[in-house]
Amino acid sequence: MSDTLLGWSCANIGSNSVNRMIDTLVPIIAKADVDIKVRKRWLDRIWTAFQDDEIPHLECLGDYWG
Repeated sequence: MSDTLLGWSCANIGSNSVNRMIDTLVPIIAKADVDIKVRKRWLDRIWTAFQDDEIPHLECLGDYWG
């Protein structure tokens, strides 16, 4: 297997894992019974991570932002 194919394969596996994690955690975070200040801090951190994501692992997170 070539290094390029192996690199793509590993990146694809990682991306799929991240997408599954996001699909699982977003509803949990959205339904969490927390103080509005805590929720704002969470959302600020998530938004910053989304904006700073250079590899687009968090790309699908934008689908949940409304």
